[in-house]
Amino acid sequence: MELDAALARLLFKIDAKGPIGVVELGDLVGRDHTTISRQVGKLVELSLVERQPSRHDRRISQAVATAKGSRIARALAAAHATLVLPAFDAWSDRDFAEITRLMRRLADDVAQLHKAVEPA
Repeated sequence: MELDAALARLLFKIDAKGPIGVVELGDLVGRDHTTISRQVGKLVELSLVERQPSRHDRRISQAVATAKGSRIARALAAAHATLVLPAFDAWSDRDFAEITRLMRRLADDVAQLHKAVEPA
């Protein structure tokens, strides 16, 4: 199974927030819905996510993690907690707040770049 970083992040969000539509998911991760739809399709092919009709609007498809997808999302979260989070133990609250602010700025700037190059 090939699960790149972008698909892993998407799987984690779907598991945490699902069932979720591709537009809402795109807004959450700062990507356009066509890209998200393709990535969800890849997760479906890997049997990590299923598409189901929305309870509120049957015309809308929502993504929900399968049992296998949920297990992988939990394993990824545990690995992140074990391997990455301890690196912040020696950081001050100010340092952590600063990196959080800068990462948010980076994500927002990248999202703006994507919007600027998307076809109208």
